[in-house]
Amino acid sequence: NKVNTKWWAIQLKHDINQDQSTSATYLDELAMDIAKQHLLEYYGRIGEMVGYYLFYSHSHSPSGYSQSQINQKLNDHPLIQWHQLQEPLYRHKRQHKKSITFPDPLYADQWHL
Repeated sequence: NKVNTKWWAIQLKHDINQDQSTSATYLDELAMDIAKQHLLEYYGRIGEMVGYYLFYSHSHSPSGYSQSQINQKLNDHPLIQWHQLQEPLYRHKRQHKKSITFPDPLYADQWHL
């Protein structure tokens, strides 16, 4: 089962040979404008990666778009290289067949282990 989230990761097109198009400030402002155009909330750059940004969709808003509409709008935008709706990844611990016991009566109180 896929869980629908409201988070979008995008990569902007930029030319590494041109100073202005690779400037982090220029790309940050461009990403903010794109988010605003599509009624998405700008959450900033993803890590330290230049040109990669995180947007959030407020689908509960009366003027908000559906996920398929957002997907189409991002597909059609000339300055977006790539985009993806984010999906949570779940991790499960392995189950041990044998229960591990310790003779230390204070073991449960040792929070730092």
